Amino acid sequence: MGARRSFRIPRHVRGAVLFCALASPLFLLPIQADAADAARTEALSPALGEEIDAREREAYHLFPSVEGFISARFLAPHGGDRPGLEFTLEGESGGLLKRFRLSRDMWETAKLHVGLVETYADRRRRPVDPRQEEAEWQYRTALKYAARGRYDFSRLAVEDLFAEFSTTAVAEDALEARAAIHRLAETRRALFLPGSMIERSGRTDLLVFAGSYGLWAGLATPYALKAESAQAYAGGLILGVPASLAVAHRLSRTGDVSRGRASMISLGGHLGTWQGLGWAALSDAQGERVVGTGLLAGLGGIAAAALLTKDADVTEGHGALSGLSLPWGAWFGLVAGIVAGAEGDRLLAAALVGSDIAVLGTLVGARGSTMGAGRARLISLLGIAGGAFGFGIDLLAEVEEEEAAFGIAGAGSILGLTLGSRITRGMDAGARRGDRSGPASPP
Repeated sequence: MGARRSFRIPRHVRGAVLFCALASPLFLLPIQADAADAARTEALSPALGEEIDAREREAYHLFPSVEGFISARFLAPHGGDRPGLEFTLEGESGGLLKRFRLSRDMWETAKLHVGLVETYADRRRRPVDPRQEEAEWQYRTALKYAARGRYDFSRLAVEDLFAEFSTTAVAEDALEARAAIHRLAETRRALFLPGSMIERSGRTDLLVFAGSYGLWAGLATPYALKAESAQAYAGGLILGVPASLAVAHRLSRTGDVSRGRASMISLGGHLGTWQGLGWAALSDAQGERVVGTGLLAGLGGIAAAALLTKDADVTEGHGALSGLSLPWGAWFGLVAGIVAGAEGDRLLAAALVGSDIAVLGTLVGARGSTMGAGRARLISLLGIAGGAFGFGIDLLAEVEEEEAAFGIAGAGSILGLTLGSRITRGMDAGARRGDRSGPASPP
């Protein structure tokens, strides 16, 4: 038998595998697209109109804790999506858009509240029947407290009405309002209550990140401490996830956690870990020290991101784009290094520097972006497809030079990202400001 031929995987095929590994985190981002983009505006009532200005906000006693208010509009539920609310707030350079996702209960209670406010305005315009004057004033008192968001007093007043005047026409008129008042008196989070607009849309994303990071920390900690017993690693596996979830739950109970802020905190952890591991490895440190540095740098990145975004309004688009910039920066840094002829440690350094440049550039350049996470992920997917297409061309053309092979793959990624940005442009239509319709005068 002849000599056995060894099979050698081409370097650019290995590069394609590496590219897929770098791109895989893109699919771990939140899958849910921006429901607000897909929704249409809807008025809570014909009299209120689709856009609520400062005068109407005061008249309807809505959003009492929102600072810098200019206007707001409701985004109706679309299909299986949740309803949304979009504010225009005073910013350093003009109007600043901020979005919230609402539970369906908040959507329904807002409609009930607006209906009671308008019922109160209507009753005040009616002449009072002298035969039912006392019952009418009792009913108006209940509606007055409701219009001010004081449903504790409103419920007492409406029950006094039914206790003393249950057989009157006024009590019959008040049956529907009575049911609404009771429901609103029992709610603890509604748009007419202070503190109701604490942003919670990103809390689930944050907890998911905390759980995954806890798994990594549970294994990295005993390794960095040079533990040799199986019990140490078992403890990390058992306690890592619950401990990180408990910390994230406690710290996020009372503050704003938007999807944009959650993305930034996740980015801080990922970037810190990646940079810590990479630069420690380049310093020829021992494995335990490399892992320990990555762990500490990741924790530092999480803490820094949480503090820097505490009082900042991070849009979902800004957070999504910044998170995606990390793997893309590493990829393009690697491509640039290979095309420039770098080898060994220099390639890792190129990937590290590339991710730094991409993240910093996106943090600065994408501020205030209204792009939804769904669109950002689609653009990234097409960028990945473009890179895969480039590697496919390499194989078909039997490109042997590593520099040319990675250059073609990098160009394919750029082409895919550009094409993705163009063909998904319509997804942001809902994010743009629509024509302002003149809302009816508030009661």
